[in-house]
Amino acid sequence: PAGRGRVVAVLALSAENAETLAACLRTESDVLILRDLPEEGMRRMLDGVAAVDVEVGQTLFCQGDIGDAMYIVKRGELSVRKRLTADDEQDTHVASLGPGKLVGSLALLCDDPRTTTVEAVGN
Repeated sequence: PAGRGRVVAVLALSAENAETLAACLRTESDVLILRDLPEEGMRRMLDGVAAVDVEVGQTLFCQGDIGDAMYIVKRGELSVRKRLTADDEQDTHVASLGPGKLVGSLALLCDDPRTTTVEAVGN
């Protein structure tokens, strides 16, 4: 509904957005392999990028999920939470991510389950 906050977690819909996203990946990414990705590899990766609107309070993915995508925050804020031990009954907040930050890359690149739960918390 109009008036509800949204977080755009991934966006690369036009050529200029793709260039901006590529620049962001090369300079802001905590994943070093993305910083050195050749132009052709970057172009192929960006061809698969789509916009995803996530309502405030909605979970983007959960710890333990299979990694099928990585996300870059375009607008808003994501909360990253984690169960630190198998005995934990509640998640611990470990980070807040804003525009330009990458999330979900390790599960995708390493073919491992998600290590955190990520939720949209603000716009």
